[in-house]
Amino acid sequence: MSARPNPIRVASVPAGHPYVRSVAPGPEVARLLPDPELGRPPGQWWPPAQFDPSWLRANLDGFDLLHVHFGLESVPTAQLVEALALVRAAGHPIVFTVHDLENPQLTDQAVHRAQLDVMVAAADELITLTPGAAAVIRERWGRAATVVPHPRIAEHDPLVDLVPDARPRLGAHLRDLRPNIDALAVARSLAAGARALAAAGRPVDAVLRLDERVRDAATAAELERFVRDGGGLTLERGPRQGDVELERWIAGLDVAVMPYSHGTHSGWAELCWDLGAVVVDDGHGFIAEQLPDGVVVGAPGEAPAALLARALALATPPGSPERRAVVARRKARRHAEQISIGEAHAAVYRRALGSSVHN
Repeated sequence: MSARPNPIRVASVPAGHPYVRSVAPGPEVARLLPDPELGRPPGQWWPPAQFDPSWLRANLDGFDLLHVHFGLESVPTAQLVEALALVRAAGHPIVFTVHDLENPQLTDQAVHRAQLDVMVAAADELITLTPGAAAVIRERWGRAATVVPHPRIAEHDPLVDLVPDARPRLGAHLRDLRPNIDALAVARSLAAGARALAAAGRPVDAVLRLDERVRDAATAAELERFVRDGGGLTLERGPRQGDVELERWIAGLDVAVMPYSHGTHSGWAELCWDLGAVVVDDGHGFIAEQLPDGVVVGAPGEAPAALLARALALATPPGSPERRAVVARRKARRHAEQISIGEAHAAVYRRALGSSVHN
């Protein structure tokens, strides 16, 4: 493969995602090309133009390397195969970050597994976020993946007032009930834990947040009935929160409970960690490996109250000096990691351009 001058022109799927922008090497190394504008609403990058054979044939000379992150579920597998073959035939290497061994946007994983087979076979270099995911990739496909940690997600510094003598606030944000949000299970577990803690003389405020517009209206209605019939929870429902409002909501929690039924990694857990909330891991995937501290994982058969009590033992009150110190330490750690994350991606790109497993 012939050498290409810097900066490397990277066609990323997608380019406009906050995670993707955060991990990109510096502009002296790589230039992240914008998502193609194909008459879509602003901010909508899916389905990816880079997987459209017609678009590719007209634009293969416009990039040096294809880096795939998200969006496989919006493309038929046969089209994905054709698109990757065109990229390979043009001599462009492919980098694939394996975020999701299980796709959070899907319930049936059969198509996703087939598309992972296609992507892993086509990729010159693989990246993933945790050693656990890398071990699965090695076992399933016999490929090595470079482990690069998740970058900082929080983009704001929300101000939260300290409320003296406030009860600890435990919350789960259900967003729009995408397929891997197990709303009823987390509601029942959180309610049971809150009741048991109150009975033991440790009252807490247990809160669920739900978007006004959801993908599963039946589950939303059942959730509202559960809360109305004395579930021991508060259900907050309203329009989808903007970034500032969302970060303020999370920053007001002592403990953030992950509400997943399946998955591999969680940017949501990273955001909660950035903002100082203790993360209760649902036990799916490798969330606990993503976070260096401030996370508790339920043990088999552990009662919800015991799990929440362990989380509360690590928690700092929102708005307190202790919380501010936690957030500051974590922000400093993220800043230090940011340089190495960019350097790791630069090294992967250079390896991919220098030697292809398909040459």
